[in-house]
Amino acid sequence: MNRKRIDWDRIIVSFVILFVISLILINYRGGDLGETIAGRVVGNVSVCINTPPTIDLSGCGASVEVGSVYSCDTGSDSDGDSLVFSDNTGLFDINESNGEINFTAVSGDVGEYGINISVYDDSGCSNNFSSGILSLSVVGEEEEDVPTPSSGGGRRVIVLPGFLLDQDSLKVLLKVGDTAEKSVKITNTGDTVLDISIIFSGLEGFVDVSETEFGLDVGESKSVVFYFNALSGVAGVYSGEIFFISDSLEISLPVMIEVEERGIVLDLRLNIPEKLRQLKKGEDVSAKVALFNLGGTDAINVFVKYIVKNIDGEELVSEEETIGITEGTSFIKKMNLPEDIGYGDYVFYAEANYKDNKAVSGSLFEVVSIKHVEKPAVVPGELVAEQVFGIVKRVYAQPIISLLMIIIILLVGLMGYQYLVLKNLPQSQHKKLREIHIGLKRSAKSKSEKELYKKKLEKQLKLVETAHRLKYISDKAYKKSKRDVEKVLKEL
Repeated sequence: MNRKRIDWDRIIVSFVILFVISLILINYRGGDLGETIAGRVVGNVSVCINTPPTIDLSGCGASVEVGSVYSCDTGSDSDGDSLVFSDNTGLFDINESNGEINFTAVSGDVGEYGINISVYDDSGCSNNFSSGILSLSVVGEEEEDVPTPSSGGGRRVIVLPGFLLDQDSLKVLLKVGDTAEKSVKITNTGDTVLDISIIFSGLEGFVDVSETEFGLDVGESKSVVFYFNALSGVAGVYSGEIFFISDSLEISLPVMIEVEERGIVLDLRLNIPEKLRQLKKGEDVSAKVALFNLGGTDAINVFVKYIVKNIDGEELVSEEETIGITEGTSFIKKMNLPEDIGYGDYVFYAEANYKDNKAVSGSLFEVVSIKHVEKPAVVPGELVAEQVFGIVKRVYAQPIISLLMIIIILLVGLMGYQYLVLKNLPQSQHKKLREIHIGLKRSAKSKSEKELYKKKLEKQLKLVETAHRLKYISDKAYKKSKRDVEKVLKEL
């Protein structure tokens, strides 16, 4: 009977060892498979395989004369996907399906343009976008007679006027009675000398400039300083435009001025996130609003008015509400825009009033025909964070699972071994007790030996009690083993 039990124990141990070895081999092969998957992802950049559409502006002319037809084909897709083209200019309307540009320049179009041409394909992949900048000059004609020996006629000289600003807009924060300075750099990007003049619209009384007229040679840059003031003593949000005008080109610079009272107990902040500052018709304008009570910890009710107006100061829509605050609060405020709103620059601002205190804050946004969101270029061999994480997960998931399985099997094996030991405890205990009992009868033991035996027996008795408590041995076996141990202890 004992021989059969020993063989069964060996079978269990052998099974555990073979299973662990099998998991190790599976883990090794799984690691190789993971590396292969990683290589494929690196090669394809994305699970979605796609060749991005391309923008080719090499065949597009750099200039067009007034009265002439300008034509250009801008893009293609090697996969044959359907394409959607767009532009950010009012100079022409690109053909949305094939990317062709075709228009006749008129005298009002004269100027320098940097036009963003974008194209999307319908692949659904992340690399379905491409864009490029078309630098185009619309020029007039200047005729001058140059004597020639052969014909006595003349030749035509074409000039390309143009200039750029280093600012897209200006936002000025002032306290009542304060002044501030802002600098704007103008660069002549054309092929002719320019005379530029500066005028204001809607900002009278709030701004002055270091010089209103100046000339720029070809390639020359000049910085002009604008002096803003809040000497009127009236808090509020004011908007307008600064116009930079040459003979053939005009550029407007939107300006928003926030004037706050001094010593107020309110602090108001309204900001439109950068990615939401371009809207299409039919979309709502949203802003993050933060309102703080700087006057103490008592609860107060603040009257807040939200206003959307155009850059000329004409109010389009407004809303009002009362907000209860103790120390402060923040939230997202959304405003519906008129359905017939025109393209251009607008101001979304808020006024908070509590007793004699008034706080203001605002942000500029633009209504456009097409929103242009730059996407990061897809570089072959490079991976975004999500792709890297996916590869790591595929490569290491199998080894981690295998390691957990090995740990679980080892724990189960230890528990099985403990079970076998405790289950067989009565038989082994009985054998040891018989040996001790025989030894005691054969010869008188020393006191130290008896103490050693006594401690061993007490330890065995505790093991028997543990095995019985865990239901590894029956009540009958427990009582018999306990009785045998106690009998020997009594003799000692």
